[in-house]
Amino acid sequence: MTCSDCKEPVREGLTQCPHCGRPSWFPNVNAAQSDSERLALEARYNSAVQDAAARGADAPRAALETVASGAVAVCSRYFGEVYRLAYSEDEVYATFYQRLAAGTRIPGGDRWEGLRSAADTVLFGELQKREVRFAALTVNDSGLTNYGDWMLFPKEDMIAHRSTVFEENSVLFFRKHDIRAGNDYAVPQGYRAPWEMRHRLVAAKLAPSLNSATDATEFASLLLKSGVDSANDEFVEVHIWGGLTIRSFVKVSGRFCKELPSPHEQKVLEEKLNQVNVALEMP
Repeated sequence: MTCSDCKEPVREGLTQCPHCGRPSWFPNVNAAQSDSERLALEARYNSAVQDAAARGADAPRAALETVASGAVAVCSRYFGEVYRLAYSEDEVYATFYQRLAAGTRIPGGDRWEGLRSAADTVLFGELQKREVRFAALTVNDSGLTNYGDWMLFPKEDMIAHRSTVFEENSVLFFRKHDIRAGNDYAVPQGYRAPWEMRHRLVAAKLAPSLNSATDATEFASLLLKSGVDSANDEFVEVHIWGGLTIRSFVKVSGRFCKELPSPHEQKVLEEKLNQVNVALEMP
């Protein structure tokens, strides 16, 4: 890349220019905005549009895009994490790798964890991956309950500039496309996009599953569906670069929670969220 300020060459993956020191670069956004990624996504999108038109599904495809352009990010967590974030404005939504480094999380050691680490390293870099928070796109405030039955919704103006979207669960994507050391970690292009292009990625992914009879009420479940376990979830993955605090969210929802918090915990949660103007939804 070339620094927009000092005009000197800079390697991709850095969060600030090593020459003039100007910050505010987000490697995931830089990668998604590259010419090759944009062109590849445009080719996938155009192919999906043409195919939908040929099958008489152009109207549902256009409606899906309109709905997807208003899709929001949702982070699925368990109550303990929500309570921790709400209790103090100094608490930060930490990534798995940050918790490992801090000694507050013991490595699980299972195969899924190893696959996740490998995929994150290829997508973001060994050091950079610890800065990425994961979410999913939703159009009806549902979330992925396999990751937690409480949903946190980031404010769009807090994340739009530093977020990208990816075709699906990146671990499953890597397995599907056989991305591993033996094939030089070649990640197919056209499967990620900047936040403002999320509707095009959604159309490229889901238009082939539409037909002339597809109703708008089906869009939400096509976009996000919780499976029997996380390996069977269906969703568009959101990558958010950098920290999140309770002030980063517009709403917290417990309407999917399997067990309500105690009256005391709920009262504290309501009070803390009210102090920072974060809405709370309960069953």
